[in-house]
Amino acid sequence: MSADGRADERGVAAVGAYAPVLRIDAGEFAEVWGSSPSGVETKSVPDADEDALTMAAEAGRRALAAGDRDGSDVGFLAFASTTPPLEEEDLTARLGSFLGVPTGAVRQSFGASTRAGTRALVAGLDATYGGPGLVVAADCPRGEPHDDHEHAGGAGAAAFLLEPDAPAAVVARSEYATPYPGTRFRRAGDGAVEGLGVTNYDRRAFSEALAGAVEGVAVGEVDAAAVQAPDGGMPYRAAGALGVDAGTIGTCATVQDLGDTGAASVPLSLARALAEGHERVLAASFGSGAGADALVVERQGTVPSDLDLEGSVDIAYADYLQRRG
Repeated sequence: MSADGRADERGVAAVGAYAPVLRIDAGEFAEVWGSSPSGVETKSVPDADEDALTMAAEAGRRALAAGDRDGSDVGFLAFASTTPPLEEEDLTARLGSFLGVPTGAVRQSFGASTRAGTRALVAGLDATYGGPGLVVAADCPRGEPHDDHEHAGGAGAAAFLLEPDAPAAVVARSEYATPYPGTRFRRAGDGAVEGLGVTNYDRRAFSEALAGAVEGVAVGEVDAAAVQAPDGGMPYRAAGALGVDAGTIGTCATVQDLGDTGAASVPLSLARALAEGHERVLAASFGSGAGADALVVERQGTVPSDLDLEGSVDIAYADYLQRRG
């Protein structure tokens, strides 16, 4: 399914992003486990008082401030995460309270897939509501201590303020789904991400789903590509399927600095691309199952931004284990 954007529709008026200041070097995992996550140099680590909800609130505040808006202006609030701090509760109520969003604002939650961030963005563009929209994706995936999912799992959040006549517009979008069960999943009641661990199967699912999504849009020439990054290698393996080169992906990638940020992976890279002034950006997200979204975002003016993605505190593996519980 695809749809072409129109100039009078909502677009991205401002972006905000946040990642924890704690960082661990990938070499720490190599020293303990004999291997390190592919293409990840450092990854962000939530502190004891940080989770997907607190990161979402910080990113949301930054997007509102960048767009010179208050939470009281917001008419639509979306929260996307595969790692909410509670498995059953409408966390948009608390997130809205943190940000000062009116109690009568339209609210939606998205989860259960690393596509959740782009699903929330599409919903924010299409929903009927008054006032600006605020879409926030935040995640901190984890796995078992010995597992590659744990070694790559990072943390971060990105937020998009949506308004009509915005300086960046989603001019085309498409989605695609085909059955590839087991590439990445989390069992009910379990906090750890798993996978079947069949490398060729995982790569085929990833590339086929993304290729199917981009087939539905006129991607054209893009100067940045925000691509789902379960590690630092997979996005580049899909470059051919997406019709872009490695440099176009690397120009806005965050995985090498933050690790796998799950549902926030593509939103974070998209936020970075818009903040850095890229004019035409492909956003391509993937969720196990498998499904994918492809969005083409065109910037026609400066997108106000407030991104706090720099780490400042390096921790050792023992400290990392303490903070991961």
